[in-house]
This record gives sequence, structure tokens and C-alpha cells, in this order.
Amino acid sequence: MNETQHNSSEANANKQFIKMTQTPVNRLIASLAIPTVISMLITTVYNITDTYFVSKINMTKKLIS
Repeated sequence: MNETQHNSSEANANKQFIKMTQTPVNRLIASLAIPTVISMLITTVYNITDTYFVSKINMTKKLIS
């Protein structure tokens, strides 16, 4: 890691520390929870869609035999 990357990493860590210690709790929780909820919704939609199509494959095999 060169000097510039180290300074940038240190500045980013300092910025994160300030955000976590000085942001009001309600806003901080929302800013952390919203991306998590979106990610979980996407994963759920993916799993439901996958289950639907996998079940169709099984039904097709039963119809063929």
C-alpha cells in the first residue's frame, strides 16, 4: 500500500468514525437499515422466483412420464 492509499484509507476511516459518533441515532439506523432491507427484498424475490421455476421443472418431468 503506498502513501496516498494509506492516507485515503485513514481519511475514510476517520469520516466513518465521525459519522457513527455524531449522526443522530434515528437517522443513523435508517441509513444503515434501508440498504439492508432492500438487499433482503431482492434476495426474497430471487428465491421465490427460483422456487417457482424449479417447481415447474418438476411438474414437466411428471407430465412427461
